[in-house]
Amino acid sequence: MRSTRHGHAHVVQLIGELDMNTSTAFEHELKRVEATAVREIIVDLSGLTFIGADGLKVLIQANARSRGGGKQLVLVRGPDQVQATFETTGLLSQMPFADYGQLRSLLHSHRPPMCMAA
Repeated sequence: MRSTRHGHAHVVQLIGELDMNTSTAFEHELKRVEATAVREIIVDLSGLTFIGADGLKVLIQANARSRGGGKQLVLVRGPDQVQATFETTGLLSQMPFADYGQLRSLLHSHRPPMCMAA
């Protein structure tokens, strides 16, 4: 997982598998980012090879918090096998997905990266 702030946006890039072994660390990072002054939280799923039920749960909860908390959550689409999980579970239309073009435009509307945490 890589976590980078870009002005008023923060990108959390997921790599490998988001499952019961990794979802807790991801959830902690999301909550840490939510506690900052960022306006958009962008979760990049493009580096995932698998997403399990625990990972889906974290994203569903983050989406619910973003709706009530004034921070916009944006998910960058993952590979076909990851997107298929969202489609199979009926979550595809309920989650705030974007593509790389939309991600670039979000990031270019903000200042350059300010800090990086691994």
